[in-house]
Amino acid sequence: MRKSTEILALSEILTFYGFILKSTNTFFKILFYVFLAASVIFIVISKKRFYCLAGICAGLFALSGFYTGNARIKTLLPLSRATGLYCQISASPEKLNDAYYSIKVKAVSVNSESIACSAKGTATVIIKTADLQNSLPGKILKGEGKSKNSTLLVDKGLCIFFSGSFKDGAVFRADSVFENEFCHYKSRIYELRAFARYRLKHILLSFAGAGRLLAALTIGSKDYLDTSMQILFRKAGLSHILALSGFHLSVVCAFAQKTADFFKKKRRNLFLAFISAIFVFLAGSQPSLVRALIFTCINCVCSCFYIKCRREAVFYLSLCIHLIVQPVAAFTPSFLLSYSAIFGIIFLSPKIRALLCGSFPKKAEKLKELLSVSASAQLGAVPVQFFMLNSFSLKGIISSIVAIPLVSVFVILGIFAILFSLVIPESAAIFKTVLTFIYNIIVLSVHFFSRL
Repeated sequence: MRKSTEILALSEILTFYGFILKSTNTFFKILFYVFLAASVIFIVISKKRFYCLAGICAGLFALSGFYTGNARIKTLLPLSRATGLYCQISASPEKLNDAYYSIKVKAVSVNSESIACSAKGTATVIIKTADLQNSLPGKILKGEGKSKNSTLLVDKGLCIFFSGSFKDGAVFRADSVFENEFCHYKSRIYELRAFARYRLKHILLSFAGAGRLLAALTIGSKDYLDTSMQILFRKAGLSHILALSGFHLSVVCAFAQKTADFFKKKRRNLFLAFISAIFVFLAGSQPSLVRALIFTCINCVCSCFYIKCRREAVFYLSLCIHLIVQPVAAFTPSFLLSYSAIFGIIFLSPKIRALLCGSFPKKAEKLKELLSVSASAQLGAVPVQFFMLNSFSLKGIISSIVAIPLVSVFVILGIFAILFSLVIPESAAIFKTVLTFIYNIIVLSVHFFSRL
């Protein structure tokens, strides 16, 4: 199975990235045509030609999704004359800085003072923090606004109208956001998601500083986390902890698995897949989370049907599926860092563990495992960090060994705190004390490693 998935993944990756990169420079163009020639020869002479053809078809399908997802707005009205944009929000608002938020949207129509035209394509809306928060009860409100009597939550799936102007075909600078009879959620599911995130934020923010960190770790909302704290995590080599990833999903799955021991094996796997899907749905479809969800689902399916599937095969199959379901994320740092780190864990971790053999006593096997996983993930991500972010920090290997166990306990306790606070609101005060204590330890350790 491993050989088949390798051929499938390689064919899809080279087709997808080859078509996009061949127009950037001569080297990639030559490489792409070499791949085409090699593919033709392979299809003619190999018995595994089916997997090569399937990979090429999957790559072409992902390619069409990439161009569709990144298509600029097309409409009869010149965008330079547009003063309004009616659109559907495709992702939760993201904080750019203290002054502005960005919102990814799909256009429905654009209008000027005298005319309105239907539109198709994607754009990014830039809006002032004060304007957005005055229409969004899910945030900390600044000043008085119509949100006092409003139940509208600005989140994924909402169809809403912005007034402003286009900076270019991809960016719309909004002066204000309007609630009217055309503002509604695409489906009831998106509305329930927005309300659930709203309730979770209010519960988490009642835990003060600990709640702000928990909001970033559980639902991917870094809006309330101080910029200085985010900088400290980055200096300590722990940025990956704040970015929702497979680590966070594995913590949630570990918690769910302990509570689902009474289920039979198949039902337990279905329960884990369901909990993982709910977590990703609430937290948002960040590439690293989607990758972790695909990994979890593949492992659950294999376990249910007693299929022995090597980690390498799961990696290749996950990459193939991910490029199809989320092609627009293929060039994002989150996608590339996630897969490069997992590549390091799968292919480098056994070698590092072998090198460390004999360096640790038998009682410290878990420490050796944690060190090998941390080191392999960091080493795997170095090329992407260097070429895309122009920086990398190997001290994250050591800081992760200290921080990951603390954060795991912190997240699991946070989940308990949320559940108990929903049933027994009075318990929030007790959990706040315990969470604040662990939060202070995490902050102290981050401060320590940031100074190294």
